[in-house]
Amino acid sequence: MRSLQTQVRLRRLLRVFTDYSDRLADAPSDSVLAAAARTKLFDLAGQLHEAWADDSTTVTVRAIRRHVNRTLAAVDQAIASLGKPSSNPRSQAEDLQEAALPLLLMLRGMEDVADRQVLDWLGVSGLAKTA
Repeated sequence: MRSLQTQVRLRRLLRVFTDYSDRLADAPSDSVLAAAARTKLFDLAGQLHEAWADDSTTVTVRAIRRHVNRTLAAVDQAIASLGKPSSNPRSQAEDLQEAALPLLLMLRGMEDVADRQVLDWLGVSGLAKTA
């Protein structure tokens, strides 16, 4: 499975999100900064989605694709809520990190694992042999 593009884009998005959340925590009423943050982060999220679209062509295990897609949806949701009134930017950054860090670690670990091995772990390979 190939996922290097996705990993690079995800790490960059995490860094930029954390930077903006720190800045917004220091200036919570700065609506211009909040709008700029969301615009930049949605641009980075778009690049992340494009990278995953490319990388996911190498993934034959649907459960992995679904997991990544759910996490990317959580990323989009975190970006949309960043800088909204009564939100806590640092808490939002922590929530995003909790969702994205396990994904990043999983993608790194999956680089060296063949899809056939994953199917074996899931108990699916026996079905493929009999079909």
